[in-house]
Amino acid sequence: MSKVDYCLMYVTDERLATDDDFLQVLESSLKGGATIVQLREKKLDTNHFYKRAVESKNLCIKYGIPLIINDRLDIALAVDAVG
Repeated sequence: MSKVDYCLMYVTDERLATDDDFLQVLESSLKGGATIVQLREKKLDTNHFYKRAVESKNLCIKYGIPLIINDRLDIALAVDAVG
């Protein structure tokens, strides 16, 4: 297995962007050089978290960036996140 270097992790937080702005902020971070994304949403209910994870995964695929889901193995497995 080859070593992968990640130089900039973008960590999401529901307090930093509204639903309307979330994807725009995430995409801006990907365009700006984020090399890995961690979806960290401590207060979202399961349905909302899952929806956000799917949207995040789709954007990460578009930019070839891995997605990690924080503290929710069920969601990570459901969206096939890397971690």
